[in-house]
Amino acid sequence: MEGEGDDDGGDGVSEGATVVAVHRAVGVKRGFVSPFAASGEVGKRPFVSPFGANGAHGARRVFGGAVKPAPASASTSTSTSVSNGDTTKCFVALYAKRKAGGGGKQRSAKTFMDGIVIVDVRTNVSTLLDMQGKRVAKANAGTIVQGTTTSIGNYEVEIAEPVAKDAVDSGAAFSMSGAAPPPREDIQRATFLHPTNATSRMATVTKNAAPSSRDAAAWRPETPLYSDTADGALVLSTLETKFYRRDARTSCAVVVDPFIARHLRPHQRDGVAFMFECVMGTRASVHTNKAHTGCLLAHEMGLGKTLQVIALIWTLLKQSPFKRGAPTCRRIIVCVPASLVGNWGAEFKKWLGPERVDPQLVEGGDKQAREMFQTWALPSQRRRSVLITSYETLRAHADALARASVDLLICDEAHRLKNATNATKGAVALTMLNCTRRVLLTGTPVQNDLDEFFAVMDFACPGLMGDLTSFRKIYAAPIGKAGERGASEEEKRIGAARRAELGRLTQGFIHARKADEINASLLPPKTEYVVFIRLTPTQEDMYIRALKQKSLQSMLGRCGKSDAEAPTSVLGVIQNLQKLCNAASLVEASDEFDIDASSKLLVLRSMFRALTEDERIVVVSGFTTTLDVIARVCADEGLHCARLQGSVPANQRSQIVKSFNASGKILLLSTKAGGTGLNLIGANRLVLVDSDWNPANDLQATARVWRDGQSKPVSIYRLLSTGTMEERLFQRQELKGALARTLGFKSTSNASGGGASGGGASFTQGELRDLFSYVKETRCDTADRIQAREGANAPEHWLNDASKTTNDALLARAIADGGADVSFVCQLPATTASA
Repeated sequence: MEGEGDDDGGDGVSEGATVVAVHRAVGVKRGFVSPFAASGEVGKRPFVSPFGANGAHGARRVFGGAVKPAPASASTSTSTSVSNGDTTKCFVALYAKRKAGGGGKQRSAKTFMDGIVIVDVRTNVSTLLDMQGKRVAKANAGTIVQGTTTSIGNYEVEIAEPVAKDAVDSGAAFSMSGAAPPPREDIQRATFLHPTNATSRMATVTKNAAPSSRDAAAWRPETPLYSDTADGALVLSTLETKFYRRDARTSCAVVVDPFIARHLRPHQRDGVAFMFECVMGTRASVHTNKAHTGCLLAHEMGLGKTLQVIALIWTLLKQSPFKRGAPTCRRIIVCVPASLVGNWGAEFKKWLGPERVDPQLVEGGDKQAREMFQTWALPSQRRRSVLITSYETLRAHADALARASVDLLICDEAHRLKNATNATKGAVALTMLNCTRRVLLTGTPVQNDLDEFFAVMDFACPGLMGDLTSFRKIYAAPIGKAGERGASEEEKRIGAARRAELGRLTQGFIHARKADEINASLLPPKTEYVVFIRLTPTQEDMYIRALKQKSLQSMLGRCGKSDAEAPTSVLGVIQNLQKLCNAASLVEASDEFDIDASSKLLVLRSMFRALTEDERIVVVSGFTTTLDVIARVCADEGLHCARLQGSVPANQRSQIVKSFNASGKILLLSTKAGGTGLNLIGANRLVLVDSDWNPANDLQATARVWRDGQSKPVSIYRLLSTGTMEERLFQRQELKGALARTLGFKSTSNASGGGASGGGASFTQGELRDLFSYVKETRCDTADRIQAREGANAPEHWLNDASKTTNDALLARAIADGGADVSFVCQLPATTASA
């Protein structure tokens, strides 16, 4: 939902010899000379199974001198026959289309493709799949045995090694060809591959050659810059740590400066160590053994991602595992939303003081910004190692930094890079920096669908999940299908397996922490309420008339026949209905303001009246026009309110926040402006007047209050108009949130579970008609649907109406005043130390 006025190279490693060899990308055609070619006897290319003894699946991390694999999964098999209940066998295969005319030695050489053959041993029916899981052919091919050649449909198929059925179900058999083949001694060290072609070419590394006697005599271990044995020392690497560099031997431990390490909480210490391991290339893909030097720090809002990054930056600027006191990085760029440039600069000063790091802050897109970029990029410029700028400024002047040697790129609020093809101007500008070390920060890596998750992870670790087309077919489509209403048990089973494999593939490069789990023992309790309010008679009459308009019915008949984006005209109707639910005056022609005609405004007025002297409240809406009418309610009550929205200049926002936290009472906040970086711990109550299309925006806004530094119990209220499209949007948010939860991330709330991903403003015709309906005779349509679906197993908070028993002072006042009809209150489980 848009508010009016808002604008707002790594090397792999393996055990022992620490060597990784290259393996070809999945689905790329390779020339294969058939042993039956006319040119005479030609030996077959040695085939290396991706599931052999050297290909045991598991997270591979080289740290402390040894590979630490995850427990072997069921997809690893060393037997000669892999079966599933003795009814199914699967084999890795090579296949090529048979050519008409002639046979045997008269046939020309063929181009063979990688594939998987699934055999039903009861019927001898074999199914040939390509490496995206798509069926190529199916036929009774007789008995299938490893090492033989057979025909399946119109294809000649060479049967290679068996593969576990679990690996086929999970997608591991298709993804990136499995593990690497046995190491070779003569391969070269990796070079950086641009993200646009990294998915089809895998980098390789050189074996760590034994040092000569001369080198051994010259090498001496050095004392680390800070003691690695002191109490509380945060040791990031030791003399035994193996890195992707092979031209230098580890000479000293890397220890975080105690000056900043003493401020780190346990989860933050883990986060710093994780980021260091990733950017130094100690972690490799479980499918290819290719090391990546990027990562995603997916800590939720309020868990101190900024502090962790500052600790990492300070360490890399001053220390190297290869030489005491030498820097690992000399130039670092931190790219953030425009409103946070100043905040990041202040955080550097807060945690490191003015004398350690003096970052260059560049805001705006004018000529001066370009000149500052050019000056910072000069080889002779050494005073300012860190450049902090906005996505918009970098996009405007990226060419000024194209020749700069950038050693580390930090991207805050990285969910902005969610275009699946990374074709946005911002993503293109970032790739122009040609920096292989990339740390992405976001509390909401999954917002709408898996395409967005792919975009974020592929920018952090190019090629980790293959190409987008394969990713969609192997992972996104089966996972989405499994969550659809009416999915079969087989679809659910395959979806669960693919989801688990996707998590296993990416877990080595994602460090996720949930605010509820971390803050529960550190902060006062948080209670969330979903408050359902009936429309007033005036609103109800206007709402029903709007739904009956011929123009709307005509649009519903023309659109939504497939999963396509809803046209702008439909989205306009949706926004008008949302405004009507907020206040009748926002859509009626009259200039008169009547608070009694708007149920949400009546509830807000009661809540304002119930505030005690030491309480502060934040009111959030996606529409600036809604904030206008709420400001009028405040004025009529004699209450002063501050206001923060997209049109407020960035240099004024920090003062507004500071003043509100110190002595304010009510802050009116636009959803978009409140989505990034604001610290509103002066407030202990927050109201979401309306819901955003993107659940992450609501989640970001609510996290402004319950975060580090909060000293009071916090209450969050989400207002929904009963039986209207607002309930449908809330239910749709929960479907999107279910996708995030399946991957271990936070959803928009903990209101319910289950469901597939939502697709932004994408609707089928049936979904559109459901959206544009009005359920008058219900206390809560959401509770009705959950109870109908889950019966007695429905969550208790959707079975019991908390409006009858609430002890929340603001809600109790709104219910007692009786001006608005609060039909149902869902009190979500409180987040406390014991929760």
